[in-house]
Amino acid sequence: LATTEPARFCAWHHDGTIDWPAEYRAWARQTHPAPTRVASQHTGTFRIANPPNGAMYLIDPTLRMAFQTLRLRADAASRVTWKVNDRVVPNEWPLVRGRHTITAVDARGHRDTVKITVK
Repeated sequence: LATTEPARFCAWHHDGTIDWPAEYRAWARQTHPAPTRVASQHTGTFRIANPPNGAMYLIDPTLRMAFQTLRLRADAASRVTWKVNDRVVPNEWPLVRGRHTITAVDARGHRDTVKITVK
């Protein structure tokens, strides 16, 4: 990408797993043996999977801010709306210094909240 292009992130590949869309999961299990893992299905308990509560992140002054984002993930069976400090944000949230409250709400109204610090 040209340096003037906004950063784009893959919604399928992260943390050593491939989070296949539902229509591809059965195929992926059959055709992608270990070490590639298919992200786990919803466990039944709605919760924020990333970031963990109490996590601390450091902004690297040598990297462009466009590359310093936090992937917000939840163990959920439906679409999740993300809020940081009560403002709706995308699931790739650009780091901002300070203390933050991150809330996830799924389509059924389940809610989970964690608090993080960014220095």
